[in-house]
Amino acid sequence: MASAGPEREYDVIVVGGGVNGLTAAIYLQKCGLEVACFERKLEAGAGCCTEEVMHPGVKVNLCACNLPTLWSPVFGDLELEKFGLEMLTSSEWGMFHPFKDRTAVMFNAWNAQKQYEHWRSINEHDAELFKTAYNVMSPMMGDTLHASNFTQPQQGPDELTAPGGLGTMLRAILPEIPENVHELTGIELAEAVYQDEKIRTAVLANCIMSGSHPWERGMATLMPIVFPVMQCSHSVTWTSRGGSHAITHALCSCFAAHGGRLFTGCPVDQLIMEGDEARGVVLSKQAAFPEAEVRARRAIISNLSCHPTFLGLIGEEKLPDWVREGVRGYKNDETVLFTNYWVLDRPPQWDGYPEEINTAYGFNYGVESVEDVRRLQRCLENDELPDPPIVAGLSVQGFSLADPTQTPKGQYTMMSWANVPYQLPRHG
Repeated sequence: MASAGPEREYDVIVVGGGVNGLTAAIYLQKCGLEVACFERKLEAGAGCCTEEVMHPGVKVNLCACNLPTLWSPVFGDLELEKFGLEMLTSSEWGMFHPFKDRTAVMFNAWNAQKQYEHWRSINEHDAELFKTAYNVMSPMMGDTLHASNFTQPQQGPDELTAPGGLGTMLRAILPEIPENVHELTGIELAEAVYQDEKIRTAVLANCIMSGSHPWERGMATLMPIVFPVMQCSHSVTWTSRGGSHAITHALCSCFAAHGGRLFTGCPVDQLIMEGDEARGVVLSKQAAFPEAEVRARRAIISNLSCHPTFLGLIGEEKLPDWVREGVRGYKNDETVLFTNYWVLDRPPQWDGYPEEINTAYGFNYGVESVEDVRRLQRCLENDELPDPPIVAGLSVQGFSLADPTQTPKGQYTMMSWANVPYQLPRHG
């Protein structure tokens, strides 16, 4: 039976059925509005996808794979557990950083005392610094994460490093933090506060993994102190049963249960503009409902990124000067993650390393010193591939360790991300 087409009008239209678009659509539908979501692909989820692209039965998480879903109020607000979402992890040791001499710096996902004792076996000063930072920051970490990720952004100075912000508060407790912390990069702060080179290196590599480039200023500056506390307070190392796409399935089921309409195979070609207001959408000729026009009574939300939204759906000629200037200044082509996947016939075995890392969820490798972090920065800025290679983006060995349903019996997966220049094809 043919699928019923969209109505001519809804309260809200969401363009793009990624996890953010679906989440916004569900909240609005739960508020009593009529919401339609149009997704270009034949299946929703965008980067939250899991496919069998290698061996039959081997589920490969092609993009999103380190899932901080339990951080978010969405998990409880939308009761995603009722819609089949089950979050899993392979070990209390969430992340580790192996070095060539068969030592490792580890990050515990939920036990601060074990984290402290492990770091103390490496360097007592750095362990005490972690202990102090954890005691100060852990009680407020939930509110900090909520403010930075799930509230309306406010214009003004960076609260982490501006005078009077978190950096100022930490300085009063951690004398190692320089007075000019707001002027430093994350690398410079790590070198100022940590004594041990391996702890510095591991912390900086994990900052890169979290998407915070430590050679930058602003929020990136305090991440070398924030990340170990964040990792131990609100574990960032999770998968979901069945793979990342299980999040999409749960969101789609939730949206449908509340009466929302999701249309896949329906790329939006343009927004219908009336003055400066977006009033509707026009589907493309290739859509399941070709060139259909659908109006929005209240609002249109775009789950697309900056350039496709403003330059594609609206058109540069229709933008006010100040918006056009902002769009032109937006850069998303400085670096990209290159992914390698392996199917293994046995669990990972790290011979000669601490036993705990055999079941840890993820790791970074290929960075042996702070100088390697600086070398990666130079390569990305100069459009060069690091030689020798640097894999500081995230590697995961915990998918099938945490969730055996992601591989057939006797098989295991491992994945590595590497930060590389955006125009990778130029390098052959």
